[in-house]
Amino acid sequence: MDLTPTVLLDGLKFPEGPRWHEGRLWFSDMHAGRVMTVEETGRPRFICEVPNRPSGSGSRPMGGC
Repeated sequence: MDLTPTVLLDGLKFPEGPRWHEGRLWFSDMHAGRVMTVEETGRPRFICEVPNRPSGSGSRPMGGC
């Protein structure tokens, strides 16, 4: 098993609050004001825009931001 770290996604401003949920890594890009996910393949997905610097992460029972 190779445990060498690799970059999945670059070009972020200030990613933080990582959380593995529903088969994807969820995080907030705080200084960009958005919540995103990235798959193990490196495929990013924009979830929502959050004004005033989103911080941390969690999930709601019905989904959404």
